[in-house]
Amino acid sequence: MHNMLIDKKIKTVLGTYKVSIRSGEKMIVFLSGAASFDTEQTFRLIINLLPENIGVFAIDYINSGLSSTEVQPFDLVQEATVIANLIKKQQAKQIILVGHSLGGLYALHIVKQLDNVIGFIGIEPLNRESVLNPPHGPAYRKVEMEVAKLSEEGKIQLVKDRVYENFPKSLADEIWQTHILDEAREDEVVEEKHRDNWIETIKQYSEIMLPKTLPSILISQSFRANEYRRSEYYTDNSIVVSAGDFHQIHWEHPDIVARAIKTILGDEVL
Repeated sequence: MHNMLIDKKIKTVLGTYKVSIRSGEKMIVFLSGAASFDTEQTFRLIINLLPENIGVFAIDYINSGLSSTEVQPFDLVQEATVIANLIKKQQAKQIILVGHSLGGLYALHIVKQLDNVIGFIGIEPLNRESVLNPPHGPAYRKVEMEVAKLSEEGKIQLVKDRVYENFPKSLADEIWQTHILDEAREDEVVEEKHRDNWIETIKQYSEIMLPKTLPSILISQSFRANEYRRSEYYTDNSIVVSAGDFHQIHWEHPDIVARAIKTILGDEVL
């Protein structure tokens, strides 16, 4: 099914986006995390589990993946607006936003600009508490200590191992090659500026939440479940699902994300 996706380069005021699109009246918008290995490519296992008539819009952010570097400075809210306008041009009747990590923060700003969003699926979406007042319970401390033991090279190797464990080799090679290219062009000043920007966005928009009645399915590691029940992504129509032991849950459990999408579409019960 992934062969039905059309890869496009779309020029905007911020730079040129690499976008993968499949048309459909019902469209799933995939918003990735911030790391160099978090791109459209890592959503393909999910896309392959969706019916052929379901549209897809998957985008690499400016300064990441296969999109270009920026042609002018911008902040996260400005980029969210550009992405929202690109989504509108697809003319889908219904949209489901799927946001992993930083993608959740983009989704909070994108959903305000669209009137046809019928649901949100968050895969450990970035939330205010985790940034401004991180939990420090035993399970959190255990993870922090395990990460602290790793060198930078060890962290990269851990991610690489996970990529090759969870994706077919040809796709894993693509994902890792994109990571290498992204790292090669990485500008530490730009990277730090963007990290500061999304932290400032969280502070500046401290009251922003998903619309109260919007269905949301939040997928997290089990020790973070209550954190997401307190989060800005939890609505009157939310479900929290526990899965995996790694932040990129969708790599290991694409079936759970696909079922969550079908649940919001009304085609399946999670």
